[in-house]
Amino acid sequence: MSRLSEPFLSRGASCSPPTRRAQIRGLDPRGGHHRQGAALNISDPDANRVEDIVRSRFVASASVATNVHVQGPLNARRFSRIFRGDGDVFPCPVAIKVFIQGQFGGSPLEAARAYHHALEEIYAVSVGDPVLAVPQPFGLIEELDFGLVVAEWIEGPVLSEWLPHCTRAEAILASRNAGIWLSRLQRSVGVAYRPMEVHGVLEHLTASIGSGRHGLGGAVVARAAQLLAKMADRVAAEEVGWCRSHGDFKPENLVAREGQIVGIDLDLREMAPAVHDIAHFLNHLQILCYPPWSFHRLGDAPRLVGAFCQGYATDGRVELPSLVLTWQRLGNALNLLLRHSEWSRPPRAWVAGLALRRLVKELTGDLSRLACSADASATRVAEVSG
Repeated sequence: MSRLSEPFLSRGASCSPPTRRAQIRGLDPRGGHHRQGAALNISDPDANRVEDIVRSRFVASASVATNVHVQGPLNARRFSRIFRGDGDVFPCPVAIKVFIQGQFGGSPLEAARAYHHALEEIYAVSVGDPVLAVPQPFGLIEELDFGLVVAEWIEGPVLSEWLPHCTRAEAILASRNAGIWLSRLQRSVGVAYRPMEVHGVLEHLTASIGSGRHGLGGAVVARAAQLLAKMADRVAAEEVGWCRSHGDFKPENLVAREGQIVGIDLDLREMAPAVHDIAHFLNHLQILCYPPWSFHRLGDAPRLVGAFCQGYATDGRVELPSLVLTWQRLGNALNLLLRHSEWSRPPRAWVAGLALRRLVKELTGDLSRLACSADASATRVAEVSG
């Protein structure tokens, strides 16, 4: 079964001219060779099989003979593989995302459908928006055991690769634009306000810490968990914006293209507090400054975080609640620390572990200071009232 978009079938659509190959983590800049990421299985579809599938679905819809060439996988993750397609049948180079496993208990086909639907929805609202840019979707292909989504190939480096090497001014501007991008996305899908949800976060962290399989029951983890629990009721009393969550919004899923930020690897999941995506991005942004090869960025981390928050708050005309955001960031950072060995391997896992431990310590200190400030304010109010 195939679903092809009208611009694709007309073969008249145009894409932005290419500038540079996307330097995604796990992508060989020479093309066609997998370097890092999830391990490849012998049963995974290879470039030849993907090419045959795409040819049988798309070339048959063209009125003239065309050629198709697929290379990859250029990126392999736990649930999917990324291939690149070129040829006359495509209006421009395309990214072919093959879903080989389902997420959250679903099947690969369900994951592909959800991804394609989210991409179509976001692309529809992004047309004409100079900031909220996403790849143009071209079609969904459903096979027996997996699903394929074909979309515009976005040229340019991802922010996680580009930020450590660009100038300070460029890094600050990109961080600010990323905040504006997320603000536009969240407002486009609708925001509703209700109290913050905290107990699910605490239960998940308690289970992870108690499992013992992470080997991280040290003082850093214990102090962070205790502080999160202590502040939970105060955070739960705050009313915050809720919207459909991106789920994995981070610098690795944004591409810098000719001064513009383009979102890739998109999703729209269940309703969640808007600060979930903000916290996830800010934590990944900050740990980019911690590895030895990025030490020149260490002093810029507060500026980058501040630029993102300023862009988000200014564009959305909202004030980010510092206590709620810091609480959510600490919970997210602690979860990443406990799980980092699941999505990276040595030596990357060792570097990630050190960076995340440092981030947890810093956020624990930030939240502790906010708690003390809130306690002092409450005491002054009580004294005045008395």
